[in-house]
Amino acid sequence: MMPSKRRMVAIVSVSLCFGAMMSIIKGNDAGLRDAIGNISAPWLLLPFMASVYAKEYQPVHAALTGFLASICALMGFYVANSFVLDLGPHPWLVDLALTLPGMRFWSLLSVFSGPCFGLLGAWYVRRRALTPALLTALLLVFEPFTWKIYDFGDFRSYPVLSLTETTVGLVACAVLVIRFKLSQRR
Repeated sequence: MMPSKRRMVAIVSVSLCFGAMMSIIKGNDAGLRDAIGNISAPWLLLPFMASVYAKEYQPVHAALTGFLASICALMGFYVANSFVLDLGPHPWLVDLALTLPGMRFWSLLSVFSGPCFGLLGAWYVRRRALTPALLTALLLVFEPFTWKIYDFGDFRSYPVLSLTETTVGLVACAVLVIRFKLSQRR
């Protein structure tokens, strides 16, 4: 059974807004805003949460829900980029056309990541298992370390940002474990 139309409209709307918000946060300059805008874990949490919100436990539907959330977020990001970025004195459609090539690479990745995290969401919905939720929360914990290992981005310039993301991930993991243990006692 497919998720309700109302839930799907909410998923599309939230995903578009998420993408636009990330573009606005990232802005047009390098620096802290750019580093925050380049955090990738939330982009992977989105398809997981979409699948959970849709109460989707059928694998195919969950994968499609995750992909839909990912691709809508990317669309929101790149449409917002056409307004946020200073691309010169062009009509808006030209600015949009200038931003869209960047979407191609991330869209290809979302063909894999969206369905995978949608399936993790379905696993969580179906079994109320700790593992898929914990794996997803651990993205926040380990992302700053992977950025440091591969020397990408500005995370090394913003240790407070890395520490904040790791702390949020650890708190999320602790909350998940505590909730899981409490539910096992009932």
